[in-house]
Amino acid sequence: MTMKVFDLNVMAPHEVARVLRLAAWEFECDHANLQSCWQDREAGAVWSDIAKVLERAADRCDRLVEKKLGITPLKVDANGRLPRVEVSE
Repeated sequence: MTMKVFDLNVMAPHEVARVLRLAAWEFECDHANLQSCWQDREAGAVWSDIAKVLERAADRCDRLVEKKLGITPLKVDANGRLPRVEVSE
C-alpha cells in the first residue's frame, strides 16, 4: 500500500462530502486488496471500518449543506463522478 493524500481544500462546502466518499472508496479498495493478498477475511478490516465512518460523515455533510445552504447535494458514484444527465430537445 502507498500513502494516500486527500485534499480537503475545496472551493465550496458541498464538495466536502465528495472528497470524503472518494477517501472511503480508496480505503474499501485497500481492505479488499489485503483480504485478497492474505486470503484472510479479517485482513485490513480496519480500513473498511474507517470507510464506513467517512461515508457517515459525508452523509452528515450533505444533510448540513442542504439544511444550511438549501443546496441539494448531487450523488456521485464511487469514482467521484456525477450521474449522467440526459437532455432532451
